[in-house]
Amino acid sequence: MTRDGWTLKITVSDVQVADSYMGGYLTDKPQVQGDVFISAKVTYEAITDHASYSPVDWSAYCSGTAATTSYVLYGPKPGLEFGSLVAGRNAFGYLVWEVPATPAKSGWTTRP
Repeated sequence: MTRDGWTLKITVSDVQVADSYMGGYLTDKPQVQGDVFISAKVTYEAITDHASYSPVDWSAYCSGTAATTSYVLYGPKPGLEFGSLVAGRNAFGYLVWEVPATPAKSGWTTRP
């Protein structure tokens, strides 16, 4: 991806679906009954200096509607943060969305 004069190589991997994330005393559950969490690992590699990255660059869509970004305590770690990279450096983190579990409503895509 090239934007504003800098270039990043972006890889999305380790996509998982979870009904909930269990912690020591609490459990992260979707806010809407019947929804599930979808997580994805996003890895950035800077091709040029000053390449910035951010979790707000991403959206997930289910049947054309934007899914809710979820902030969970016990989901996959580390969460994707904000940052800037110099050429040759990498950064990665996980993003989590809440989406409908019903197959007819699913069919999600992500867009950086």
